[in-house]
Amino acid sequence: MIYTNKYNCPEWVMKYAQAGEERRRKEGRFGVNELIAGPMVRHLLMTKWDEIKIDVSEYLNMALGNGLHELADRTLKASDSKSIAEEKIEIDVAGITVVGVHDLYTPSEERIDDYKTSKVISPEFGLKDDYIEALNMYAWQRRQLKQPISKLGLKYFFKDFMPTKAMYAKKDSYPRAGFMDVDVPVWDASVAEKFVAARLLRHSKPDSPCNDKETWRSVPKYAVCNNALKQPCKKLCDSQLEAEEYIKFKFKPAMQSKMTVEFRKSESIKCKFFCTCRSVCPHAPKNVFVA
Repeated sequence: MIYTNKYNCPEWVMKYAQAGEERRRKEGRFGVNELIAGPMVRHLLMTKWDEIKIDVSEYLNMALGNGLHELADRTLKASDSKSIAEEKIEIDVAGITVVGVHDLYTPSEERIDDYKTSKVISPEFGLKDDYIEALNMYAWQRRQLKQPISKLGLKYFFKDFMPTKAMYAKKDSYPRAGFMDVDVPVWDASVAEKFVAARLLRHSKPDSPCNDKETWRSVPKYAVCNNALKQPCKKLCDSQLEAEEYIKFKFKPAMQSKMTVEFRKSESIKCKFFCTCRSVCPHAPKNVFVA
């Protein structure tokens, strides 16, 4: 990869990003998260690695998350904990190796947990499909080792938690601490088996363009805005009528004339902002975010 450092991040961030050279994809080995993602991403990582251009600032969130994982691993190994952190599991499926690193496995509870460093608002949007799918693939891996799994969970660590908000907010409107434990639905074993098989089949055509789900394609929205405000977008609505009704019943007449409704078309969020391969992908939108 071609690494830039436009924002003068510390040297260790550059070194951390460059360590990605050790994570070059190998034929016949698929990470759980790679299988969930579109096949084009892996195809480009396999064929265009040396051409991909990315700024090291895009590795900051990953670095923060890895720091949390390393701390959990080191702490549990130094104790007599009944839980196991950062365990790598490899399962062979017809000559293909499916690799998963389980953040936290507690055998006595038949439970797997995944750590997420996020903003406080993240859980409000509900469980992401990717989170549910990854955890259930981990459960599938454990079952192949004859280890039953009956519980799955997400452990959110909030980067922007504010005690002052927690103190004055309504009880259920803001977390009471910078941590939240959320249960995740556990699929029936047969459902998980079919999902893994479907993802392997999807990746059997590696240069297939990513579909809407894999690109995190958004739904068209109508934004209620006032550009004079500090937070110009007040609400996203599903229709023009809903937006107009919101303005009518939410704002006083003097303010209603200052509000506007802006149509926001559907776009591929992952392609535009988050895909590592967006600098070389032939299907990437023209207005991708460049750090």
